[in-house]
Amino acid sequence: MVLPTPSSLISTACGLLLGGPLGTLTSLLGMSISCTLGYALGRFGRTALRNRMLSETDLVRLEHLYQRTGDWLVVITRPVPVLAEAAVIVAGMGRMPFARFLLLSTLSNLGISLVYALVGAFSADSGAFFWSFAGAILLPLAALLLMKRSVVS
Repeated sequence: MVLPTPSSLISTACGLLLGGPLGTLTSLLGMSISCTLGYALGRFGRTALRNRMLSETDLVRLEHLYQRTGDWLVVITRPVPVLAEAAVIVAGMGRMPFARFLLLSTLSNLGISLVYALVGAFSADSGAFFWSFAGAILLPLAALLLMKRSVVS
C-alpha cells in the first residue's frame, strides 16, 4: 500500500508464472491484504493523515467527493495507480463500514486479478510478452478514463 509496486505488472506476472486460476487467486489475495492495510491506515491514522497531508479546503472537497461517489470511488479506482491506494485510505478515513468496503474492494480486486492473470497466462501460452505488457498498461488507462468520466459527469 505504501510502497511503489505496480500491481498491474505483479498481477500479470502472477498469471504468467502461475497460470490463470492460481495467478488470479494469488493476485486477489495480495491486493485484498493491501486494501485492508490501507483501509486500516486511513481509519486509525485519520487525524494524523488529515493534519499532515490535507488542507481544510482539500478535506472538504475530499469528503464531498467521497459522499457523492464513495462506493464507486473504491471500485473504479482499483486498477488506477496511486488513485487506488488513495481511495482505499480515504474509505478508511471516511469510516466506510468495513464489511461494505471489504465486499466492494474484494469484488473489484477479483475482476482486476482475473483480467491481469488471464492476460499473463495468455501471453505465456502464446509466447507474446507484448500482450502481457499492453494489458498491464491499457487496463489502468481505461479505468482512469472511466473514472474521470463518471466523477466529472
